[in-house]
Amino acid sequence: MMKRIDKELFKETYYFEELTNGLKVYINHKQGYNTTTAALGTPFGALDIHASDGEKRYDFNPGIAHFIEHKLFEDPEGDVLDQFAKMGAYVNAMTSYSETVYYFTLTGKKHLNECLDLLLDFTQRLTIDEESVAKEKPIIIEEVKMYEQMPDARLIDETYKCLYHNYPLIYDIGGDEASVKAISLDELNQCYKLNYHPSNMILCITTFEDPDKIMNIIKSNQNRKSFSKIKPGKTIFAEEPLNVKKSKHYLGMDVNSQKHVYAIKCNHQGIEPYEIVKKEKALRFALQMLFSNLNPDYQGWLDEGLINYFFGYDVSFNPDASYIMFYCENNTADNLKSLVDKTLRNARLTEEKLTQLKRRYIGNYFAEFNDVENYTISQLRYLLDDLDIYLIYDIVSGLTINDLQNEIDLIDMDNYSLITLGPKMS
Repeated sequence: MMKRIDKELFKETYYFEELTNGLKVYINHKQGYNTTTAALGTPFGALDIHASDGEKRYDFNPGIAHFIEHKLFEDPEGDVLDQFAKMGAYVNAMTSYSETVYYFTLTGKKHLNECLDLLLDFTQRLTIDEESVAKEKPIIIEEVKMYEQMPDARLIDETYKCLYHNYPLIYDIGGDEASVKAISLDELNQCYKLNYHPSNMILCITTFEDPDKIMNIIKSNQNRKSFSKIKPGKTIFAEEPLNVKKSKHYLGMDVNSQKHVYAIKCNHQGIEPYEIVKKEKALRFALQMLFSNLNPDYQGWLDEGLINYFFGYDVSFNPDASYIMFYCENNTADNLKSLVDKTLRNARLTEEKLTQLKRRYIGNYFAEFNDVENYTISQLRYLLDDLDIYLIYDIVSGLTINDLQNEIDLIDMDNYSLITLGPKMS
């Protein structure tokens, strides 16, 4: 039976039910709207290349999650993109390092039933043979090669390879030419069965339509199908040393100027998901205070040419691998590190700026609930990480200056990699 959950602070209502086959369904009811987005996801992404079901170990080639995403759009009833387009719906999918998500957005009631059926149908059947797999490989290899020729994407890939010894971030989401060529039909079928069972998936829908009607459509679809029982797989990661693999690296490409990354490896193993979210939000706020125009020194850095408008940073915290990354154009990698380290050591964090950042974040956070597509996908991605999108408000609201300063103090500026991408050396 569906359970109704009211979020009074957010003026939102959603319904939840776990079906008999294990599929978890969340329906956000938006009265007065005229758009529906439905997103179906599995917590299976590019990182999940080694797994165990408790009895057997499974080893897959890098890029297999992306490969499966490609093949699912080849449906026996015809190209999935064309089928959605004929019903006036926009459909897309994304494979990240930690999940794969398929979604559609439709305006109005017409074809809503058919679109929901199609979303569930094309993701719950993988119909491939040796010929179709062989046909797909050169397409994916060309896509991988295209990204390899993009300087910014290549710079990030090289950064991961310098930070990590064994962690699968060292592989591109699409794999590489060798791994794509090595993917077999049997491997694809086994990987699909292990990761696309309804019990391993979550369906999030935001709609103006009656939730009972939506749930009946979903149940009718699922009741027409049978699914073999599986033991849930658990991702296995090789032991990853705490130190970086390479402290300095130069990559030559056909470019005219240099770009640099200063990346710091962090360790958050054994920390619970909500605590990691709190730590990441705290550090992002601290870095925004220090490395944006909120810092009075920022304009001076621009005027002196220490940075330009390409300068920025990124933070990624999770229990298995975390990093902080700063990047800039021209100047030198050593100067980038010197500027960042000096600013971190002399961090000036204020309550006034923290309040400003909180208000800005929370304003954008509430605005997202009015964007049907973004809201649905964000909610799904949090759920796939065992997190609740509504609790992010409590985490951000409760942040203190001490939380921000603690994250700055924990940065190990000695455990770093400096990566430069520049013109090929003769």
